[in-house]
Amino acid sequence: MDIKQVAQSGEILRIRSGSQLYGLMTPQSDKDFIGIFIPDKKMLYGFCGNKNTTDLSVNNKSVNLKNDSKSIDITLYNIKHFLKLAINNNPNIIELLFAPDSNIMLRNEFGMRLIRNKHLFPNKGLKNSILGTSDGHRHKMSLSEDFNNKSASHAVRLLFEGIELLETGNLEFPLKQREILLDIKLGKYDKDWIIEKLANLRLQLIDAHEKSKLPEKNENYDKVEKLCIDIIDSYIKVKYQYE
Repeated sequence: MDIKQVAQSGEILRIRSGSQLYGLMTPQSDKDFIGIFIPDKKMLYGFCGNKNTTDLSVNNKSVNLKNDSKSIDITLYNIKHFLKLAINNNPNIIELLFAPDSNIMLRNEFGMRLIRNKHLFPNKGLKNSILGTSDGHRHKMSLSEDFNNKSASHAVRLLFEGIELLETGNLEFPLKQREILLDIKLGKYDKDWIIEKLANLRLQLIDAHEKSKLPEKNENYDKVEKLCIDIIDSYIKVKYQYE
């Protein structure tokens, strides 16, 4: 995307996410994309409110009212909201910073600057955010009469991701554990096996947290805030020279 195109669109990054990122696609999977945009001057400086997200999804519901393979979920995040979620270790957000080039559908110079600084975000606060989100999916596993294998797969996946981040400060996609996660998603493991696996992974996560060399939770807040200001400031200078 050249500089004039940047000036016409506030979107600086769009990533193919979800099962397409993890390597867990099935014929029934929908398509998920998450993007980051820089607000215009009215939203940045005006008094009419600050929009955190924009939904551009195209939903196609199957007979069970769930999205099918024709559905496209696109959510764009205001850069300020995205960075706040990332520095607070939201697992569905922080993982996007480690997406491989094959999953990046749009990236300009401002998106590149964000990706180059991905090391600022993982911190020891990961333990609590990963455990909390994984436990949420574990709760969903048994909410209905039928065991929810998709929620089970998410619960296990999050723990795998948390362990890798705490141990290495990095994430590789597609996930190394994609085969076992896909088998869970497809119902090839029973409930007792999954519950035992989750218990073991929780212990590994806690151990990884204790040994982790990642910074403490609040250590990089000032650096991330400066990154946010610098990206927005640079973008505004580029965008409005063409108006």
